[in-house]
Amino acid sequence: MSPGLLKSQKLAVLLLLAATGNGLYAQASRLSLSTNTLQFAVADAKAESPSQTVLVHATEGPLTYQTEVGYVSTDTGWLSVSQGAETPSKFVVNVSAQNLPTGLYMGFVKLTSGSNESAFVTVTLNVGSHTANTKFFILPATVTPSATTPVITVTPSGDLVFPTTINGPSVSRTITVSSSVPGGFYIISSGIGGWLNIPYAPDDFQTPAQLTFTASPAGFQNPTTLGGTLAFVGFGGLSGVNKTLTATMNLTASTGGSAGLTTTPTGLQPFTQLVGGPAPAAQAITVASGTQTAFTATATSTPSGWLTVTPISGTTNGTVNVSVSAAGLVAGIYSGSIAVTGGTTTITLPVTFTVQNSTTTTVTATPSSLILSQTVGVATPVSQTVSVSSTTPATFTATSSATWLTVTSVTNTPNSATLTVLANASSLAIGTYQGTITVNGGTVPLTIAVTFNVVTVAPTLTSTPQSLSLAQILGETPPGGQIVVDSLVPTSFTATSNANWLTVTPSNATTPATLTIFVNQSLLAAGTYQAAITVAGGTTPITVPVTLTISGAVISATPTALSFSQTIGAPIADSQTLRINSSSSTNFSISSNTNWLKATPVSSIAPGSVTVSINPVGLAAGPYQGTLTVSTSFITFDVPVTLTVSPSASTITLQPEVLTFSGASGGAAPLAQTVNLTSPGSQFPFTVAGSTIDGGKWLTVGPTSGTTPAALTVSVNTSGMQAGQYTGAVTITPVDSAVSTRVISVTLTLTGSGATAVVVRSLVNAASLQPGPLAPGEIITIFGSGLGSALGINTSVSSAGAVGSVIGDTRILFDGVPAPLLYVRADQINAIVPYGLHGRFATSFQVEVAGARSEQLQLRVETASPAIFTMSGSGKGQGAVVNQDGTVNSPLYPAPRDSIIAIYGTGEGQTRPAGQDGRIITTDVRPPLAAVSVKIAGIPADVKYAGSAPGLVSGVFQMNISVPSNTPIGGQIPIEITIGGILSQLGATVAVK
Repeated sequence: MSPGLLKSQKLAVLLLLAATGNGLYAQASRLSLSTNTLQFAVADAKAESPSQTVLVHATEGPLTYQTEVGYVSTDTGWLSVSQGAETPSKFVVNVSAQNLPTGLYMGFVKLTSGSNESAFVTVTLNVGSHTANTKFFILPATVTPSATTPVITVTPSGDLVFPTTINGPSVSRTITVSSSVPGGFYIISSGIGGWLNIPYAPDDFQTPAQLTFTASPAGFQNPTTLGGTLAFVGFGGLSGVNKTLTATMNLTASTGGSAGLTTTPTGLQPFTQLVGGPAPAAQAITVASGTQTAFTATATSTPSGWLTVTPISGTTNGTVNVSVSAAGLVAGIYSGSIAVTGGTTTITLPVTFTVQNSTTTTVTATPSSLILSQTVGVATPVSQTVSVSSTTPATFTATSSATWLTVTSVTNTPNSATLTVLANASSLAIGTYQGTITVNGGTVPLTIAVTFNVVTVAPTLTSTPQSLSLAQILGETPPGGQIVVDSLVPTSFTATSNANWLTVTPSNATTPATLTIFVNQSLLAAGTYQAAITVAGGTTPITVPVTLTISGAVISATPTALSFSQTIGAPIADSQTLRINSSSSTNFSISSNTNWLKATPVSSIAPGSVTVSINPVGLAAGPYQGTLTVSTSFITFDVPVTLTVSPSASTITLQPEVLTFSGASGGAAPLAQTVNLTSPGSQFPFTVAGSTIDGGKWLTVGPTSGTTPAALTVSVNTSGMQAGQYTGAVTITPVDSAVSTRVISVTLTLTGSGATAVVVRSLVNAASLQPGPLAPGEIITIFGSGLGSALGINTSVSSAGAVGSVIGDTRILFDGVPAPLLYVRADQINAIVPYGLHGRFATSFQVEVAGARSEQLQLRVETASPAIFTMSGSGKGQGAVVNQDGTVNSPLYPAPRDSIIAIYGTGEGQTRPAGQDGRIITTDVRPPLAAVSVKIAGIPADVKYAGSAPGLVSGVFQMNISVPSNTPIGGQIPIEITIGGILSQLGATVAVK
């Protein structure tokens, strides 16, 4: 599966952690923002420039802050912000789409206080009908507002719909915003263009408030539906609490006259009221037509009086309100209707009003009504089951209203029951009969309507087709099918499957009906399977046989892993045979992820064999890991290969082979360093001598002779030496002339007496801010002093589409190899671990600034070191997650269950094919070599995609997963990733609804 949540757009390709200059610096801030994300959408480049407001507080105040804008997208100038102030206060963010083509754009607002603390707000602008989802950039947002118990309510609570026509009148909706405690609130709009006029209050709104929103169709030429969301966010007494509504404008073509009379909504929701309790909120109906038309509205109810409509007349596009009152009514279910008449058209809207006692138990039934059929004179009754459920535990009884209708059994459980209903035609003439089943047990009795058709011909059920054959290739999308169930007269029926891998929906229906068949292929292997769908109703059940054929061979490799051993200078190790097993003839291909490993032929037919060989030329002593990937049209799997390169029996091995010293002229001499000499399997006597290219006496080594294994101490004396770079060597000469002479390169760099030393204090994963083993491609943050310029410098992208390994005078080296840099400042560096460390157990690390180097550190290397980026930049809290609809996940924008989300992190390790250092990923996405899994709240999630993130630098990974249907709902649900058996940091969360 492709990483569909992150398609390339017209956005910059740098991580915002580099662009902001703050990187992932874990600095606490006392600035608190009402939101850390703003999203704007405009119809086109000519649309009115929208604005949104952000509230600023201080946890310890007051604080004076300044505002500035920055850009992640390549286009600039579209974002502006009002100037800073003293907390508590607010600032206004404006966007302008002038001269911007259709697309997605991203920027940010940075707040800086006098104490050098900062906070950030990401800003996304969607111009035009751009439908691809927002690309995510990692931003070190600081403080997330804490939630409190007060609640904002909006009446009416449903979505705001504005039905109108092309060139028609504007449509208004009025809502009331209230809260459990008095407080202020403001409005955030998302995805709404210039078609909606949103109320504005210079000093923000105070609850309770009545607000009117007006949608205008001006400028739109085609029928369409425009949508977006309105979030009502509280502060002060309502801090952190919000209510979100969806707002849509349904724009239709003008039809003229009253023939186009419509109502929105097309039906009313049932009303419910407790006896003696307050009346439920009124429901609004919008009456529209192609041209402005007079209309009347009347209410009819039994008994009369409890249902009213106001006003009783008006002109389209206008609104009427429907109200109910239980005054004088006892508990029960009441029916009425609203008739709206305009011109020659009348629209009738049914109204249901349930009056309940103070302690209520609501009962529902599936199906909610029955249609049964039987042949005249047949003594055998026709039966049907009904499932009853309740909101609280209850014991149910059932009675019928007709002699031909009976309930033979009621099977109770605490909150549900199963009823068996019989209809007997033996004493009835041909015709249609109506009856009811009354279920007692809830606060209000539940009535189930029953229609009984007594016919001359048996109401036999039929299915089209009469049998179903499904076929699928192993590993591909499961197949599905449909069955149409019909009969001579409408008949209720149930549908069930006799196999756990086969599901049918709906399980209850009335003919004619279409059943949809689903297959759960995860329970099955290749082969042919038989099952049946049983449809029961009418006189005789029918059975629809289902045959499922899953093709595709069972593929495996023997052996499951390979191992080679090679001695430097010895003949190349013999090739090995890898057998590809298959239960049937299958085409396959095989590829290697490293240049020292080869399989031939690269494609063949299984069952069959390939020859695996190695090319160790140029490899130093040590362990190496490679992978052979076997691919068919339906499955891909890996065969790990290990290569151990041993030093020659006639060679002395040095660790390390290069030494670097750095210091300041006139300062203390750098610390001495140790070189270990080994010769596995043998012992060689040797002599040692140190030399310098300038002829100076600054380099000493001891002892000057010995026998392997041994340790040499190399030191430098900088007394009297001027600033500059000096080169020397330590030569190890074996007594046995058959053993090779070895040379250690020595570099000494002295800065001026006032220069700052290069000091590394810590190295952490940039996402988790935790130390640990390094992984190839991991984005890291280095803290220290003297690391570079006092002013932060961002990286740049070359014409070849990659970030460089030098910023200013700064480089970082892993085993002497420069690594890609994202950001450099005197106290911090953001960089990426080279992919060339794959297969190594350790690496030597140094920072080099203007030729001066830090002390050499020995760091451990692991296959993976996964971590999830978080919005706070601390490694904990809200994760860097994008929802399926393109919004940035947060408690304000939670992800629905069963939806797809994209998670961003680093530390996935080597990829397939091998990663390229500093490369900006376009379409060549690369999955990790190691196995990947994800859990939300400890529940395994289905990983749809795992690999590099298009548009971002290699080293950022993206995982698209499906949120499990049983995930707990909340704003801080734990999320964790495992790669190669290594778990990401604890404390990262995602919001789920």
